Amino acid sequence: MPVKHLDIAVIGDEELVNAVRLAGVSKYYTIKGNHDVGEDVRKALTQLLAEPDVGILIISEDYAHYVEDLVSEVRKKKGTTLVIVEVPS
Repeated sequence: MPVKHLDIAVIGDEELVNAVRLAGVSKYYTIKGNHDVGEDVRKALTQLLAEPDVGILIISEDYAHYVEDLVSEVRKKKGTTLVIVEVPS
């Protein structure tokens, strides 16, 4: 069985994204400001869900509650390779 290499992605504030980028993560979405955080997080997650090569998604707890419905759908799907990890803010 061939091994498929998957990427790690992150959605978070500037501090979280910079910390994870130091570890070598190249796919990231930095959420800045307080203008429409929920829409920005939803847009970023939707884009990452469309990418088949993302295997692990790190998301800040503060932002995860904006997309609880999408996260629940991903976790319920069978055969889904994406693992979503919520980290404390």
